[in-house]
Amino acid sequence: MAINAYVGIKVSAKEAEKILKNLRSQEFVTQADAVTGSFDIIALIRAPDFHTLGEIIIKKISQIDGVLDTETFPVIEFGR
Repeated sequence: MAINAYVGIKVSAKEAEKILKNLRSQEFVTQADAVTGSFDIIALIRAPDFHTLGEIIIKKISQIDGVLDTETFPVIEFGR
């Protein structure tokens, strides 16, 4: 069963547009948008399992130049 997770991303202000464009080009990103609040960007990620989700966040998203911090929110389902 595939895993969906929202990832809140804090970025360097001068790199925000470039990072958003980069994220939107990745096959594992379902959607990515600039937001206000605690994060600068929120991305919806789809991965086949939690291990792969961790790999995406640690080895791909966190390694993008200008990414300062991430916080991941796995999607859960009720009543199915």
